[in-house]
Amino acid sequence: MPRIRLKENFGAIVQVEIRLPPDLSQEKQVLGIHSELVAGEALIDTGADVTAFDLKAAERAGLVRSGTGRLSTVLGQHDSETLLFLGEIEIASFGAFTVPNGRGFDLSHLSYVAIIGRDILRHGVLVYNGKEGWASLSRNGGSKERAPAPP
Repeated sequence: MPRIRLKENFGAIVQVEIRLPPDLSQEKQVLGIHSELVAGEALIDTGADVTAFDLKAAERAGLVRSGTGRLSTVLGQHDSETLLFLGEIEIASFGAFTVPNGRGFDLSHLSYVAIIGRDILRHGVLVYNGKEGWASLSRNGGSKERAPAPP
């Protein structure tokens, strides 16, 4: 089960690795295009339909641009377009997932390489107990490991 850290006023944070899916990674190597594994923190966002990548992290990982899309929030659809990326994100002890249309945003002010959306969270069970200060994320829902409360 992934280790979740609760960050006061921000929510649940997990360590992730972002990279190209293996089949594309081999193809890029043949073409001489640089890509690297990018490790860092990601925010778990139960309100996000789709996982988002930090633009700089996506560039470093060599993620493939798969188009553009409109940004939608609880306030409705915005006129601004976002870049879409094809990539893979791995949460340790939870799994690796291909994200075909991950949104691209500048997350540098938050120091996150990604925001985990429901496209990935739907593969497991997230329990968030703010009152007691713990959270857990598991594939089968049976794990009892909990994140400690923030200091």
